[in-house]
Amino acid sequence: MSEARSIDVTTHEVKPVYPEFSYEGIRFALMPDGTVYARAKGVAEAEWVTRMTFSDSGNPWIPKHKNFNSLCRQFYREGDVDDLIAKRAAVLKREQALRRAASELYEAVTAMIDSLEGGATTPEEAIAACRAAKAKVDGGRS
Repeated sequence: MSEARSIDVTTHEVKPVYPEFSYEGIRFALMPDGTVYARAKGVAEAEWVTRMTFSDSGNPWIPKHKNFNSLCRQFYREGDVDDLIAKRAAVLKREQALRRAASELYEAVTAMIDSLEGGATTPEEAIAACRAAKAKVDGGRS
C-alpha cells in the first residue's frame, strides 16, 4: 500500500482532527488516519510529512492538541518541511519581483492596449515595453 505524498488539504473531504497549526509560515494538519500534512501560502498542494501510528497495532495515533503543536515545531526544527520552506521562499521571491515591476507592467499593458486600439503607441513600442517589464520581473533574464 503506497502513501499519497501530496494532497489538497483545503478541498479534501476528510476534515483535520484539530484546526491547522501554523508555525513559521507552515500550516500543519493532522488527519483522522494519523497522517500529518504541511502546506504554505502560495504553494499549491500540501505535502505529506508523516503518518503517526501505534507500533504494536498499526492503528492511527492521534496526540493531544498541545502535543500535536509541539510535534509540528519538532518537524520544522528537524527539517521535515525544508522542501516546502524552499518552495515558499521561491514564491516570495517571485511576488517581490512582481511588486518591484508593478509600474512597468502597468505601463506595458497600457501601451499594448493603446497599440491594439490604434492609438499613438506602435506595436513595436508596446512589445519593447512588455519585454522590459518582463526582464525586470525575471531579474534581468529575458
